[in-house]
Amino acid sequence: MEVRTGTKVAGYINSLVAVSRGEAVPAATLIWTAGVTPNPVIAQLPCNKENGRIIVDEFLEVQGFAALWAMGDCAAVPDANTGRPQPTFFTQGNQAHRDLLSREAAHREELYSQFIKEAANLYIDSLDKTLENRPR
Repeated sequence: MEVRTGTKVAGYINSLVAVSRGEAVPAATLIWTAGVTPNPVIAQLPCNKENGRIIVDEFLEVQGFAALWAMGDCAAVPDANTGRPQPTFFTQGNQAHRDLLSREAAHREELYSQFIKEAANLYIDSLDKTLENRPR
């Protein structure tokens, strides 16, 4: 994994990321974060804010409003350990990481399950042939 700060993405084509320095960086997976300031309209909303961001819980639900969620640059997401708001890129990056690991684990489990089924079928086929060819 490679992290580049202060670099702008100019494009992404055929697994190549074009960056502002004129380089083409090979990447099978691209996680790109952009923006650091909440939209100015957020300041007009009647909800609790911290540093211009809407205060949400760990599920991204807006404090004091049922069934209303905020995320991205406009949300102040609490750190699970300290309870203090943390940068959204950190929260969402960790969530993306957990999601990717979860998907990879599910894929591995699926492959393992498929392997076990195929191995069991081969064993049964082999056993059937052995039984068919035994002397009577």
